[in-house]
Amino acid sequence: MTVTNLIFGILAVWLVAWQVRPIFGVRRITAAALRARLRQNPSLRVVDVRTEDEWAQGHIEGSLSIPLGRLRAEVHRLSPEDDVVLVCRTGYRAMQAFHILRRRKFQRLWVLQGGMVAWMQEMAAGPAPSMD
Repeated sequence: MTVTNLIFGILAVWLVAWQVRPIFGVRRITAAALRARLRQNPSLRVVDVRTEDEWAQGHIEGSLSIPLGRLRAEVHRLSPEDDVVLVCRTGYRAMQAFHILRRRKFQRLWVLQGGMVAWMQEMAAGPAPSMD
């Protein structure tokens, strides 16, 4: 009985680890931190991986639209040396994009935590504090 329990326990831990492995190593940035970084570094690459229709309904000013389904084919539009923030509606597709780019040797990647939902809440909060 204990060997069986041990085997099932190990299997359960392995299954949980397999399910959450995509989130390991993902660096996140909050909407407030992104807003501040964009003020300091306007050349920061913000890549929106939502569909073109979603992007047309509203996006972060200066962001580049590369839908997740086309990211592999359009990766040439980015440089592995760029600081890249990945954005989608809530963060799930951006995490997938993070792993696609990480496999292609991109190192300076972040996912906007909470996606455009969080960004819109941040923008509704009013003007960003002055950096002066």
